[in-house]
Amino acid sequence: MGFSARVEECLRKIKSYGKEDLADILHEIGEVVPLITLQSRFRLYLEDLTGGILNCVLARGRIRQVVRNYVFSLTDENYLVSRVYIDQEDAEFANREHLPTRARQLLKILAWWHQSSCR
Repeated sequence: MGFSARVEECLRKIKSYGKEDLADILHEIGEVVPLITLQSRFRLYLEDLTGGILNCVLARGRIRQVVRNYVFSLTDENYLVSRVYIDQEDAEFANREHLPTRARQLLKILAWWHQSSCR
């Protein structure tokens, strides 16, 4: 099946699902996003308004398991993910030292995990 046909098939399946089929919808999103974006890694966060958190429900890439274990407060601007959610804008940074302390700590953990998993 070609690229365009695979994307169309995934989108058709997504449109056919109802709100009770969230797991199936997420699976299809996990299949189609890399095809469309040509990126091997991405994350999808859902809001849990009762808990006041952003929860990573889908992640692709080498560190997907580590990323899925973190939840972020909806309103804590110390988290880059939360700031992107609040501002509704992409976040870019050239220097890690400009990140909040918690974000730098998370990057260190992810770097350590990545190094240890590549051995």
